[in-house]
Amino acid sequence: MIAAGVRLVHDLTVSDVCPDVGFVPVCGIVLVSHLAVLGYGAWIPRAPKALFYVGGFPAVVVPVLGSFGELRSPNLCQNTMHNAVPDCFILASLAALLVFSFLWMNSGDRVQSH
Repeated sequence: MIAAGVRLVHDLTVSDVCPDVGFVPVCGIVLVSHLAVLGYGAWIPRAPKALFYVGGFPAVVVPVLGSFGELRSPNLCQNTMHNAVPDCFILASLAALLVFSFLWMNSGDRVQSH
C-alpha cells in the first residue's frame, strides 16, 4: 500500500511513472483496491465478502497482467530500487498471498467474535 501511494504521488507530480487506464493512474487503482482489502481484513467477521471481491480483483489482476507484460517486454514495470526486481513481480507475489489468505480465512468455520 505504501509503495502504491508513493508511486501515485510521484506520478501525479512528475508524471509517467504509472501507466494510465483512461485518465486514472494504475497506481491509484491498486492503492484503492488495497485499502478495500484492508477494510475487509479489519472488520472481519462483520465485513461483507463483496468488499474483498471489489478490492481484491484489481489488486490481483493488475499486478499479474503487469508481470506478463514485463515478461513480454522487459523494463515495462518500474523498480522501486535501482536494478532490483520489477515491482509488478513483487505485487503479483503479494496478490497470490492475498488470495491464499482469503481462501484460508474463509475455509471451514469462521472465528466468531464474542
